[in-house]
Amino acid sequence: MSYNFFVQKQIKCHKVLFIVAVAQMALSIYLILVMFDNISGFGYAGKVFRKMNSENLMYITRTVNDNFENDFKEDELFEEFDALRTKYIQSGENFVTATDKAWTDLGDPDMHFGKIKSEDISDMPYLKDTWYMETTPFITTDDPDESGSVVAVDRELSKLIKYDVDQGKWLDKAQSTDKLIDVVVADNTRYKLNDIVPIYNYELSFDDANEKIKYNIIDKGYKARIIGILDYGDASLDMTNTCTWLDSLNLYDITGRYEENTFIALKEDMDKCYEAYGVTEKDLDHTYVIAYLDEKISEKQYNEIEDYLAKKRMAGVDMERIYSNTVDLERNEFSNSLIPTLAAGIFSIFSIIAISIFQMQYMNRKYQIYYYCGMEKGKEVVIQMLYSLFISTTAMILSFGIYIVSGIIKYCNATAAARKKGVPENMISAWYSLSDYIHISFGAVIIIFVLTALIMLFSTMLCAFSVRYGKD
Repeated sequence: MSYNFFVQKQIKCHKVLFIVAVAQMALSIYLILVMFDNISGFGYAGKVFRKMNSENLMYITRTVNDNFENDFKEDELFEEFDALRTKYIQSGENFVTATDKAWTDLGDPDMHFGKIKSEDISDMPYLKDTWYMETTPFITTDDPDESGSVVAVDRELSKLIKYDVDQGKWLDKAQSTDKLIDVVVADNTRYKLNDIVPIYNYELSFDDANEKIKYNIIDKGYKARIIGILDYGDASLDMTNTCTWLDSLNLYDITGRYEENTFIALKEDMDKCYEAYGVTEKDLDHTYVIAYLDEKISEKQYNEIEDYLAKKRMAGVDMERIYSNTVDLERNEFSNSLIPTLAAGIFSIFSIIAISIFQMQYMNRKYQIYYYCGMEKGKEVVIQMLYSLFISTTAMILSFGIYIVSGIIKYCNATAAARKKGVPENMISAWYSLSDYIHISFGAVIIIFVLTALIMLFSTMLCAFSVRYGKD
C-alpha cells in the first residue's frame, strides 16, 4: 500500500477534522497576507523625505472649517458650480464659456481651496525662505487627456527629496539650456532615458459644429530632456493643500502617487518657459509649500507663527512633528495587524496538533494492524508528514485564491466607481493598478513557509512519539 493510500485514509476517516485544520491554516495565511499588504507601503515615505525631518521646516496648508468665510464647503461649492454652468449652457453658451462664467461668478474658488500664493506668507514671522512644488498647466503630448503632468520644484526642496532613481540621475545633475529643460519622469510607461519631448500649453474652445471641446495647442519651442526615470509607484508630495487634522498629520496624509508619465523639473529651469507661455502664479497649483524658518524657534515664537497663519486661514506643522506622527502611526498599524495574525498562527499550530492527537488515538490501532500486514515501522511518520503537507498546501491554495480574488474585486469596484463618476479611462489607468490591490510580499511568503514547517514538524514529532507498536 502506498503513502497516498494512507493519507487519503486519514482524510476520509476524519473529514470534519481535516476541514477544520484547513480552515484554521487558511485563516492564518490570509491574515499574514493582509498584514504584509497593509504595511507594505510603510517606511517608504519616510525614506524618501527623511532629510525634511527638521523643526525648522514647516508644512503650510489651507484650513477648511465651518467658520470659513461664506461657509465655503467643497461639496456645496461644486454643486453650486454645476448648477451655474448648467444655467449658462441652457441659455445658449457652449461648455467652455459656461464653465469660465460659472467659475468667475463664484469668485475664483481656488482662492479658498488649496492654492497658496507666495505673497500669502511672504511676511510670516521668522521666515527665511519658502520652497514650493507646483503643478504647471503644461502638457507633453498634443492630447491633454493622454499627457502626464509637468511639475516644478524649488532646487532647495529637491535636495531634501531622496528618490530611488531607476535609470539616470536626479535633478541635482540637471544641466538645462535655454529651451531644453532637464526633467525626471515618474510612473513612466512611455519614455526612455535621454528622450526629448515637447512642452506645450493649450487653450480650450468649443467646436459648435461637432458639439465637442477643442484643445488649441500652443508651441513655443520648449522641450524636455529626460535625464532620470524614477521607480514606478514612487511617492509624490501632497496634491492638495487643504486639511483639517493637524495634530495627527503624518507623511501618509501629505503624500500620494504621481500620475503616469509625470515630468519633474527644477522651478528655476521652468521660469523662462513660464514667461514665454504667459503663465503667471494664478495658473500654478502650489501642491506643496514648505516654510524654512530661522534656527532655534522658541515656543513663544512658534505661537506667533501659528497666530499669523490662522489670521490668513492657514496652518503650519513642523516636519519633525509630522515624522513623529508617522512613526506612531506605523507602530500602531503594525501592532494592530501583528497581534491577530500571531494569535491566528499560534491557534492554527495548536489546533492542528490537537487534531493530530485525535487522529493518532484512532490511527494507532490502525497502524498496528498495518504492521502485522507488512508495513514497515516508521512509515507512519512519513504518512503524518505528508498529511500535514497536504493540509498546508490545501490551505495555501485556498487563502491565496481568496486573497487574489478579493483584490481583483476591490480593483474592479474602484475602477467601476471612477467610471461612474465620469473619470476618463486614461486617468483610471494612471490612478489604479491591480498591483495596488494584490501585493504578495517576500516577507509574507517566508513567514507562511516557516509556519507550514513548524506545523509539519510538531505534527510529525507527535506522531513519532505517540505511536506504539504491537508485539512482534
